[in-house]
Amino acid sequence: QKYSQNRLKDFSTARTGNYKAGLSYWHNLTVEALYTHRTKDFQQADSAQTRTDLIEINLGWAPFHRSINLLANYRINNTQVSTIVQTPVYVGPGQGTHVKVGDLYFEDPDGEYILVAQSTGDFQPVVELEGSLSLDVDPHRLPKKDQERLPSPWRFLSSQTLLNFNEKTKDRDTWALYRLDFSRFQGDSTLQGNLLLREDLFLFRHRR
Repeated sequence: QKYSQNRLKDFSTARTGNYKAGLSYWHNLTVEALYTHRTKDFQQADSAQTRTDLIEINLGWAPFHRSINLLANYRINNTQVSTIVQTPVYVGPGQGTHVKVGDLYFEDPDGEYILVAQSTGDFQPVVELEGSLSLDVDPHRLPKKDQERLPSPWRFLSSQTLLNFNEKTKDRDTWALYRLDFSRFQGDSTLQGNLLLREDLFLFRHRR
């Protein structure tokens, strides 16, 4: 018996690039930025190619003896998938999988057409944004002499602010989304999304 060796062929090619930059403890400011770019290309014309860009920014700021404490996270995930079209090809009666009725094609095991899937090269973007912000303002963390300089009502007042948002959309105006134009959030192109804003005020927060 003779055996022929099967050769493996490339089905797809994937590439990933990662980049990172940061700033630590500069004037009480810490920033970290991460960027990932991925591509996946298929050898078969009937497979959708993908492009993915992921950006994440983390920020922390705590000036004035941490009486102001700001934490923020912002994440962008832009995935672009090439669109697929079905092209009918005539193969003869009884040789196909579809039959033509008017301008439409319907499945039929004895049909005379087959539908061939092909990538158009036109990419449809899907953008997902996630972000959070936490702001804690508390004069009690100031040195005693600085607290005494504040007007009486303000030295005993503190606050906590929390903002969370998530938006997944097919809106093509990606730069407006990146700039956090909230007027474009939860619109006709939105697949899913939510927005939460919470504000807590405290008087005599540290007195028991």
